[in-house]
Amino acid sequence: MEVAITFVEDGPEDVLVETTGRGTLTGFTSFIRDLVADERFRPGMAVLVDHSRLDAGALATADARSFAALVARLDELGCATLACVAPQDVMYGISRAFETHTEGTDVAAAAFRTRAEARAWIARRLEAPPANAERATGP
Repeated sequence: MEVAITFVEDGPEDVLVETTGRGTLTGFTSFIRDLVADERFRPGMAVLVDHSRLDAGALATADARSFAALVARLDELGCATLACVAPQDVMYGISRAFETHTEGTDVAAAAFRTRAEARAWIARRLEAPPANAERATGP
């Protein structure tokens, strides 16, 4: 699984993560660890993860649970907003399962079929953030 992480200056998202190749649980856990280890990352950033070019055939709902458990333990994410773009049915289902498993954590996650829908959701969240959330500022 290949991952490109881009810090964005002109979008509602602060970070764009694009995944390609064959999806693996190891690949997902690695990109989250790489993201929070990046010196430009700040807790509470809005992250858009685009799985449009990911082959999710080898992934299972259990992987979504494991990944969600990892994210829930990463205090470094803060009150993060995480939008997942997943146009293919398999990855969309896994992203929805991930969304469900992050409920009750400080990570607000949602799955979308298009990048435009994901960006609109992030923009709406930034207009009316929860009372306990602080918007991160980039580098």
